[in-house]
Amino acid sequence: MELFANEHKSDQVFFTHYEKQPLDQLPEIYRAHPEVLSGREEDTVYPSLIEGVHSVIPPVSGFTTTETRVEGWVITRFVTQAVGTGIAPFGETAPQVPLYTFDEIVVTYTPSWTLAKDPITNEILNGAYFKYAGVSQSQTGLPVATITFDDKGKEIFCNLTTEIVGQQMAIFVGGQLVTSPVIRESICG
Repeated sequence: MELFANEHKSDQVFFTHYEKQPLDQLPEIYRAHPEVLSGREEDTVYPSLIEGVHSVIPPVSGFTTTETRVEGWVITRFVTQAVGTGIAPFGETAPQVPLYTFDEIVVTYTPSWTLAKDPITNEILNGAYFKYAGVSQSQTGLPVATITFDDKGKEIFCNLTTEIVGQQMAIFVGGQLVTSPVIRESICG
C-alpha cells in the first residue's frame, strides 16, 4: 500500500495516484463518499461533484499530510479494485478488504479571496469604517450590499476599486459571502 505520485498543480488543482489503498487509508472525502469508488469499471474516468475534507500532501514538505476543504470536482480514473488484507489490532485476524488503485484530479471552485487593502496606505477595509451595512435585493432579485462608509472608508474604497477595475470583489457580511461583483469602474464619493 503506497502513494505513488502527488503533484500540486496550483492552488486549485491537485493530482494524486493511489496504489492498492484500502478505503480507511484514503482521504476522508472518499471515506465519507464511498460511492465515488464502488462499482466502477476499470480504466474509466468518473467526474464527481462532491465536497468534504481532502488530505493533500504538499510537494515541498514530503509526506506531511494537511487537511484541505474541497468544494468542487473530484475526477477519478479508476484503475483496479483488488482484495487484500486490511489492518487489525495485534493478535486479531485482519479482514479481507477492497484495495483501490486510481488516479485523481481535484479541481476546487472555491475562489481564494484576499483582504481588501488600500493599495496606497495598506489599511484594511473593514467594519470599522462603516456607518451602515446591510443587504437588500436589486430589481432583478439579486443580492445587493448597501454600505455607507465614513470619510476614511470612502477613501480606502475609492483607492481599492480604482486598483481592481475589471476584477471581482467579494463582499462579506457577518462572515457570509453576500455578493461578488466585477468592478467596472472606480467607485468614489
